[in-house]
Parts: sequence; C-alpha cells; structure tokens
Amino acid sequence: MSTLQEIKTMNIYEKLTIMQAKLEDKKDAKNAQLNSKYRKIENILEALKPLLVEFRLNLTFNDEVLNIGEIDFTNGEIKEKGNRFYIKSTLILVNIDNIQETITADALSREAQIKKGVQVEMLTGMASTYARKKGLEGLFLLADNDAIDPDAIMDKAEQKEEFEAHCDELKASFINEIEKATVLDDKFRGIKKRIDSSSLANKDKILLAEKFTMRGLEIKKD
Repeated sequence: MSTLQEIKTMNIYEKLTIMQAKLEDKKDAKNAQLNSKYRKIENILEALKPLLVEFRLNLTFNDEVLNIGEIDFTNGEIKEKGNRFYIKSTLILVNIDNIQETITADALSREAQIKKGVQVEMLTGMASTYARKKGLEGLFLLADNDAIDPDAIMDKAEQKEEFEAHCDELKASFINEIEKATVLDDKFRGIKKRIDSSSLANKDKILLAEKFTMRGLEIKKD
C-alpha cells in the first residue's frame, strides 16, 4: 500500500494505472429481458470516489451536444435521412499534486428519438448517462461485455454470408445434376434424397423438387 508521500510524487499515469488495477469490475444490476448483468454509473462512481481521494485525483465530466446527419444508402443511393443528436461526454482526470497533468477520455451516445414510458425531456439525460458510463469503462479498463461487440456482429454476418454462398453453390450443383441426368435409375432418385436431407431452405428444396419432377417426366417421355 502506497503512503501519502509516495502518492504525491506519482505522475497521473502511475496513479491511474494503480487505480485501474484496484477498481473492482463487478456488475450489480440485472437485465431480466436479456438475462445478463450490467453495471450502473452510480455504482462505478461509488467505487471510484474513495480511490480518487486516496490517489489525489479529480474527475469531472463535460457534455457536448452534436448534431450529426444520418445517411440512407438504400438501393445504392445516398440520401440525407435526417439529423440525429449525439451526446459527447468528455471525462477529465486531473492530478491534484500537479494540475498541469490531465487525462481526457471521450464517449458518444445517440439520443433516442422516442422511448416507451420515458418523457421526451429525459432522453438527452439518458444519452448523457450512457456516454459517461462508457467513458468511465474505457478510462478505468472495465470490461464492456454488457454492450454488443462489433466483432461478434461481424463474425455472425460473415458466417451468414459464408452459409448463403454454400447454399447457392449446393443448389447450383443439384440443378446441374438434374439437368444432366438421362436415365431414371437409382443414381437419379438419389438426387432427390440428397436434396431432402440437405441444409437448403424449404423454398429451395421445393424449387429443386419441381425441377427434379419435370426432368423425370422429360426422361420418361424420351
């Protein structure tokens, strides 16, 4: 444990590093809808206040309203869809023992256009609170797993794209087999069985079944 004299001689980065290690990363609130836990900003601040006093740091917030246009790329056309308001919260950490030493951290939160059960005049405050919480989590290295990870979304999108490409290739392969078939043998009937047991969507299976039936009639007629 550092003595008061040792703390006074530390620079702001040394103080912040120790605080990051000492601050407990616990989540006391629960989101029943998502079945997950999260932390409230008041809990973070409650845990931070004694550490700020111990390490002689001052923390303040400065909020700024940003008006950012939203762009719509529907059908490949770029259109101005409308203006959205963001709250930019800047956290300012100052070393009381050397006030020239400061660290700042920014975080953004978009103001909701409407939220059920919330008065419109409260929407900006909600955005400010969330931006401040995100800034605190970033500055003090608190795990941010209560929010959606963009990488996880990207992974799911890539998996979906890969699966769709696989299905397109599989469907094209079945069509090619059906069109090249010349006799009504076990090999031809096996195509239908493989279609039914494949990972294709039902609509694709129905389409291929129709092609299979039509080709069978054509072969029988020949």
